[in-house]
Amino acid sequence: MEETEFKLFYETHAKPLWAYVYRLTKDGTLSDDIVQESFIRFLNHDLGFLSESQKKSYVYQTATNIFKDHLRKNKRMISWEDAGDTLESETVNTAEKMDFEQAFDQLSAQHQSLLWLAYVEDYSHEDIADILKIKTHSVKVLLFRAKKRMSNILKELGITGGI
Repeated sequence: MEETEFKLFYETHAKPLWAYVYRLTKDGTLSDDIVQESFIRFLNHDLGFLSESQKKSYVYQTATNIFKDHLRKNKRMISWEDAGDTLESETVNTAEKMDFEQAFDQLSAQHQSLLWLAYVEDYSHEDIADILKIKTHSVKVLLFRAKKRMSNILKELGITGGI
């Protein structure tokens, strides 16, 4: 890949990728490291034959895998296949005013990834399945669960309206 082509690709995708990773990690330094490692791996592979969207998917999938590896190393990894059935048990004080971002933070990492990739990055179900390494037909069900969980959190917080 030519240097100018990579610079353009990096400038286009680095900030959205960092935002995605930050939603998973909630740690700026770790997000920086994961994004940097993702682009290093991207450069180390000859991916010139891929389309722009395939290259983008590759970088997001790489970042997701690095994040999963980080969780495994810290022994906090839960099965992504089972995470859809797991709800975080955080006490919510409805008297406190919480915004959408705080509600989003109460979701599991898998639910955050699904919602972010589907509705912020506008990936197809097939692309999401590739990035998160889950079955394509599972994406629809898991997205439904993630939206339902987010809706329940918002209701608990006294924020009405659906998503």
